[in-house]
Amino acid sequence: MPEAEEAAARVREGAGPPPAPSPAFPLAQFAAGASNQMAMSAVAAVLAQPGKKYNPLLLVGRSGLGKTHLLNAVGLELAQRRGAIVACLSTQDFVDELIAAIDGNRMDWWRARYRRATALLLDDIHLLAGKERTQEELFNLFNLFLDQERQLVFTAPTPPGAFQGIEPRIASRLGSGLVAELTEPDRDVRRGVAERLLVQLHQPTEAALLDYLADRPVDSVRRRPQPREDGVGLARAVRPRARGGALMAIKGSLKEASLPDVLQLLALGQKTGCLSIADRSNFGYIYFDRGRICYASIVNRRDRLGDILVKNTKISQEQLDAAIARQSKQRDKKLGELLVAMGTITQPELERYMRVQIEEAVYYLFTWTQGTFNFETDVRPEQQDFLVSINPESLLLEGARRVDEWSLIEKKIPSFDLLFIVDKDRLAISESTMTETQQRLLPLLTGTRDIHQLIEDSGLGEFEVGKALYGLITAGFLHRAGKTASPEDSRMTDARVEEHRNLGVAFYKTGMLDEAAREFRRVAELRSGDANALFYIGLVALKQARWREAMEALRLAAEKGGSRPAVLHNLGYAYEQLGRLDEAEAAYGEAATRARTDPRVYLGWGVAALKRGDLVSAGGRLDRAKELFGDKVPAVWYWARALASAAAGEFEQAEELVRAALRDEPSQPQLSKNLGDLCYRASRYDEAWEAYSRAVELAPDLGDDVYFKLGNIAYKRNDRELAARLWRRALELNPGHELVKSNLETLSALS
Repeated sequence: MPEAEEAAARVREGAGPPPAPSPAFPLAQFAAGASNQMAMSAVAAVLAQPGKKYNPLLLVGRSGLGKTHLLNAVGLELAQRRGAIVACLSTQDFVDELIAAIDGNRMDWWRARYRRATALLLDDIHLLAGKERTQEELFNLFNLFLDQERQLVFTAPTPPGAFQGIEPRIASRLGSGLVAELTEPDRDVRRGVAERLLVQLHQPTEAALLDYLADRPVDSVRRRPQPREDGVGLARAVRPRARGGALMAIKGSLKEASLPDVLQLLALGQKTGCLSIADRSNFGYIYFDRGRICYASIVNRRDRLGDILVKNTKISQEQLDAAIARQSKQRDKKLGELLVAMGTITQPELERYMRVQIEEAVYYLFTWTQGTFNFETDVRPEQQDFLVSINPESLLLEGARRVDEWSLIEKKIPSFDLLFIVDKDRLAISESTMTETQQRLLPLLTGTRDIHQLIEDSGLGEFEVGKALYGLITAGFLHRAGKTASPEDSRMTDARVEEHRNLGVAFYKTGMLDEAAREFRRVAELRSGDANALFYIGLVALKQARWREAMEALRLAAEKGGSRPAVLHNLGYAYEQLGRLDEAEAAYGEAATRARTDPRVYLGWGVAALKRGDLVSAGGRLDRAKELFGDKVPAVWYWARALASAAAGEFEQAEELVRAALRDEPSQPQLSKNLGDLCYRASRYDEAWEAYSRAVELAPDLGDDVYFKLGNIAYKRNDRELAARLWRRALELNPGHELVKSNLETLSALS
């Protein structure tokens, strides 16, 4: 996806876009009423004059009244404007990003990320309490945005005067715009919300059910269950007997109703039971206790508690290994119970990280966009499962962000059976800073582990691995190396593979290169290591000047397919374009031994020798190429032979060759530039002017040298104004050209 590639490039350059508002919260779906009329009026004014009226806007109200929805809705509306870059995220994510930037020595990147935004929207701004460094950075951003009339919108449970741990200068600025309160929704608003969710879930909107949901006390929907004595609940799996009437069931397709919508409905109805989700061969469960999530799990998914504790330095790997060894002897004990019993962690620490594990499971379930869901009431977790109490709404914003990011990740990683290999050469010369997760994965990316195995061996979660791999792939550090075998692959017929191959060849011949690459990649995935598919992938990359990708594909093709001459020839060309001339020499040489009568091989071999400074070998190989070309010598041969002659001091012969090439290929700008250089060297400035002028007419951005020399000729003709213009153009193309700077300074002094 070109947009994703461009975004990844901007991130690497330190100007990546900040987190965007979630499309899950459009303004049209916000339930407006008397309880939020003031906030809606303020939003309308902000959207009419962003940055000018009510800046900043602070939305205040307790949890569950729609602040997050309205914040994102404002962001989505602002983002539709031309040139808009809207940063919208939770304050906790804002803090976490800053900490990561400090730890990674990337503060300039982090500041550039937010200073380029046209609007900044932060959810739960009160969470800045006690975070002095974040407050300092926000204060600076605040002043920048106000000075440049860029919109600021925040949410909080109370007005800024009631904040604790927030610097007075921050609190005063938060209150300097408009503080708009969202109060308890009236019955009509509650009924409208319930009806919308039921319609989305294709459930009957019976008046009695709507009245029941609308008439419930508002605080009961969010009410926290009474605390248990042990702090972590244990409950047996219990299914109640039928009491004469059918239990209410909610089920449907994830294509028609998203998982966040289902969670909102269950929270609104204060339901207790089990929501099961099936996505192809994957199964997950989320348990509810009076509308709050108490447990979540995914079948056949590794228990991540130990990995999470090690990652957060709460325990060491040795302590984890010891607990696992003890668990093998006490199979009735959970890992967390053993760690507490061993004194490795405390009960509160266990509860905290059990919550993290459950949240991560729910976030991963959010990325499932296919399959079905089914809710059964009054079904509880098994006895040995730890229970927590999480408000589903607190997970929606982060979940929506992950869903958005996952949709991009899936473009690069459409399935978990893919194999990837590291481009070690590109990685070695790169100055990019790897994240901790990427550094952890790199040693495992050997082309033998698929994504499932990477997740298992690294101990990381699916989203962490996917996000890290996405960054490495878009940066060009990873390339696909096939996929693991599966029963479906083994049943794949030759006809299916040939269909993709034939389509790829047809696309390649008609110049539809992206489509050709797509088809050949499918062949490579269906038949891991197919040399012919790799060869064409390399050819497409060469035509698109993606030299490193071409080199990697062609190198694999040479290894898999017995090093055909055509593969070696093109591999040599890729090495040559990358400046790896010794490897180019070797590849061309091997191709020449296998195809002794192919003039193209000798031409490429000669150019490689020319670039290496081996003029004798270059001349001999190029002369051999001419013999093999016969009467159809291409212009590129004349260009190469002319450079070889000029390098050997045979300037007259070089000029004859360039003029011969121009007779066959007058539209090649580099040939006109070469002729201009030869005439300029011979002090035939009028001829040089004519040749250079023709070159820049064909290619205005040919290079700074041609404009430098045109400026010199204009100066010799005493046309100082034209000389200055040409030199300034050369300086635009190469701001570091010292001779141009010197000439312009001299010209300025003379005038």
